[in-house]
Amino acid sequence: MKALLAMTTALVLAMPAGATSLINKDSERYDIAVNSGGGTMRTTINGKTTKSGVCPSSASSCKIEVEGVGEIEVSGSEDVIIEDGELEAD
Repeated sequence: MKALLAMTTALVLAMPAGATSLINKDSERYDIAVNSGGGTMRTTINGKTTKSGVCPSSASSCKIEVEGVGEIEVSGSEDVIIEDGELEAD
């Protein structure tokens, strides 16, 4: 139990503070593209999951494009939520 707690704490501390998370509340899997000025990263997000650190904390803003849904530009520590096929900054 102590080992699990130590590993969880280490993972949380290793995450960059203020980095954007992408939260998919839909059950559908989406292809995404993230552009933070230094190039575009392409990946996917499964339904009912969260991807942490999508935009680097060093970026002043980044654009997240979710195929079939749309795109949104976020800055700072804003999170992005996919819900009912729409994007929203939180």
